Amino acid sequence: MRADQAFRQYLRQLQQLAGTSIDPVALRAVLSALQKTMADIQFVRPPGSKATVQAFTHLRNVLTGSRFSVPGVKDFINLVETELCKELAVQRRVLQAESISPTLALSGSSGDGDWPRRLAAALRLFAPRGGPAAKRRMGPRSDGGYVVWDDGHRPVFTGLLSYGADTNVDFEWELAMTGTDVLVFDHTVEALPRQHPKLRWRPEALSDQPLPGTAGTIEEHLKQLLAFANGSRIALKADVEGAEFAAILSTPEEVLGRFDQICLELHWLGRPMRGGDYETKARALEKLADQFVLLHAHGNSYGDVLNVGGCQLPDVLEVLYVHKRLLPPGATAPSDVGLVPDPLLDANNCQFVPDISLRSAPFGADLE
Repeated sequence: MRADQAFRQYLRQLQQLAGTSIDPVALRAVLSALQKTMADIQFVRPPGSKATVQAFTHLRNVLTGSRFSVPGVKDFINLVETELCKELAVQRRVLQAESISPTLALSGSSGDGDWPRRLAAALRLFAPRGGPAAKRRMGPRSDGGYVVWDDGHRPVFTGLLSYGADTNVDFEWELAMTGTDVLVFDHTVEALPRQHPKLRWRPEALSDQPLPGTAGTIEEHLKQLLAFANGSRIALKADVEGAEFAAILSTPEEVLGRFDQICLELHWLGRPMRGGDYETKARALEKLADQFVLLHAHGNSYGDVLNVGGCQLPDVLEVLYVHKRLLPPGATAPSDVGLVPDPLLDANNCQFVPDISLRSAPFGADLE
């Protein structure tokens, strides 16, 4: 039996124990650790990532220190130990590959075909050409704030589907304060750090396939938001460590089209071993470009700047996509300025290094 099948089977077995004589506190702790680990290894983190190793380690510690015993628990602990060893081995290989030959590993090889270049081309940046609408930053000036397209409607959005809360929901809270119904999904937290009647949270990850109680798709989660939110002006925000690409690809075009704006942090653009290969990322970005205009971008200075398809790209990129139906003809034009931080909109993520500025293609010019 494959490890993921064994994890699912044991999860179902534990869920059936609810309401029995098993210590409920210990059972909840094991269920929580198991669901978080499953979400991390299947939907959120790349193999060998620090977070995945930590999730396996925590699960092992909870299992070995639990105050109950069920049939098969020892075999399951052995499985967790085995998978932890595998994750540690992958982590060592990835770190070794990146340290030995970062240029070869990250720039794309002949085996990648034209996908790195298509990925870069899909990130062509556009700029507004005046008019009453304008870009505006909401949330904190530090990491966790996002740029939106403010066309004068109040609230800016009637509903927000948000992925990734961690310790900061100031963006979501600010929108909730103005009347936006917000639904946040994050399986890594026990509760949101700030509360508001219009701010709801559910402990699930974002995925390209549903796993009830653990992860769900954009389509599935949007239905949950629209169960209580006005659907006239809906936005999507996601900061999910590379899970965004597969999730976007699995979302039907008509579902993506429901969103007026999409705020994303794109991860590992130059690392095909994390968050999907170049083809997966290029197809996801091209799918967005079919309906949306990339109207704002800012490089996260905690990440590297890498050569992808002959272009310099930030490995982690904060972006704003605005649906074409919100932009009348002539409202935007390809940017000739490029990826230059705007002091009114952007904040340097890492104060110990200069912010990222890239004037060349694809941000300030077309690919030749």
